[in-house]
Amino acid sequence: MWQPLWLILQLSVQTITMVAVNPLFWLTLWFAYRYYRQYEWDKASARRLALASFWEGLLAGLFVVWLVAGLGLMTIPSPALYCMGPVSMLLSLIRPRFLCMAYGAGITLGLGRVLGLPVDAPGIMALVAILHLAEGLLVLLFGGRHTVTIYQQRQRRLVPVSGIYRFWPVPVCLLISGKQWLDLAQLSMPGWWPLLKTAPDAMQQAVLGLLPIAVTLGYSDLSGEKEQVKRRHLQNGILIALYALLLLGISLLAENHPLWGDIGLVFMVGGHEMIVKGRSWRRHA
Repeated sequence: MWQPLWLILQLSVQTITMVAVNPLFWLTLWFAYRYYRQYEWDKASARRLALASFWEGLLAGLFVVWLVAGLGLMTIPSPALYCMGPVSMLLSLIRPRFLCMAYGAGITLGLGRVLGLPVDAPGIMALVAILHLAEGLLVLLFGGRHTVTIYQQRQRRLVPVSGIYRFWPVPVCLLISGKQWLDLAQLSMPGWWPLLKTAPDAMQQAVLGLLPIAVTLGYSDLSGEKEQVKRRHLQNGILIALYALLLLGISLLAENHPLWGDIGLVFMVGGHEMIVKGRSWRRHA
């Protein structure tokens, strides 16, 4: 059992390396640096923070790929999968927090159901879940390591407050069917693998592979005293991780029970909104 998983881990490292040397990935790192320049006093501090985000993002990407490949969380390439990112970007024009993939995936899946289009709801929900699990772990492990001082206007005067603003470029991979990737017959995977069997049987018995993509994860809390902000980042990281684990469990149930797909769609958006509203409430409590 361990030999095929070790081979998948080796393939995961190779695939992440392919993403890390991609110019698009370095472009996301440059955007992280530009965001840090808004809150840092000098360029050197922004560069150090961007470099830290790079290494932390690589670790998170390795965790995501290990989880996807090791558990066999399969995603079927479809128009819905490719539309999630652009939809999230359009939503961010309304409010920046809508850039989160949960909202873009929720609208894409909802429209697909209304229009009767084929969508891989379990696979997309699992993808959103593992990305949020990586985000929760990043917030827990690294979110509180660097705080910034900003000035907010209160009662016609500027007041210094502490905050956290982190931005991570993360190379990840999707487990998909493909002719150029990985022959399962050579690996002799366990009988339960893949755990999420959303692809047709003929595709499962053929070949599976890892499709490399680059995503960005972020976390901000720009109001409060230093100790309050650090305490909230621990609470928020735990909530994000719990949300991700619940959504992942629902996606596995939705594979054989369509009703859980509808429940997952509501929870994916509604649960994320509850986290955001809870963060706002704790900030002002």
